[in-house]
Amino acid sequence: GPVSSLYNDKVTIVCGTLASAPIIQVYQQYSIYIANELFKQNRIDARIVPDVEYLELDSSEHTNIILIGGPQSNVVTKNILETENHPISFNDGELIIGNCHLSCEKEAGALFLTPHGEKLGLVVTASSIGVF
Repeated sequence: GPVSSLYNDKVTIVCGTLASAPIIQVYQQYSIYIANELFKQNRIDARIVPDVEYLELDSSEHTNIILIGGPQSNVVTKNILETENHPISFNDGELIIGNCHLSCEKEAGALFLTPHGEKLGLVVTASSIGVF
């Protein structure tokens, strides 16, 4: 499927930093888990960086990315959702897909592909840590 095209190039896992320390720790642990699984299953060596560090990279250094955290906690996710054209957005505690508005008050998560310049991004976000 389309997710496998994410692995056709180098992959960077980008952790959100705009959250409380316990949430950032969950993001980091989840990122390590994903990196280990990518290596174990596909021999892909993914690096893990904070969102603010990824933002400082020159565009020539950009890779395909797995974004951990939605726009409220990951600056890279926020930038991509604001600049790329796709039917998914977040607004006032809702996940909006086209004309469908889903409340994130209860436990909800979203996993979707998005363009990232000429690269590809996979966004992993949830309304609470319990969803991860």
